[in-house]
Amino acid sequence: MDTLKLYEEVKDDLKFISSSAVRTKIIISLTEGTTKLKDLKKELAADSSTILHAMKKLEEKNLVYKKRDEYFISQTGIVIGLKLIDMIKMLFIFKNDEDIILNNNLPQDLILEF
Repeated sequence: MDTLKLYEEVKDDLKFISSSAVRTKIIISLTEGTTKLKDLKKELAADSSTILHAMKKLEEKNLVYKKRDEYFISQTGIVIGLKLIDMIKMLFIFKNDEDIILNNNLPQDLILEF
């Protein structure tokens, strides 16, 4: 399938995840394990209401869920979280080593490993 057509199908989901730093950070945090609100507050340096609002939106998309006083990530959320982590690492590498990468004509398969 054409990637531009795929994009049209998922652009709202992509925007949903990437348009909120808090949602993105929650997904990444929960990819690493379950957590409680007080721990998320500390980790994200955000207040409870901001986190709870983002969490509600993520729950509506079935990306996270709450059981008692802990937050968990769904299977879909894990996959999205892992891909987000990969993309963040890749962007970090390109940002910090762009000259080396762009001036050495790296093979495409090696670039894809980033």
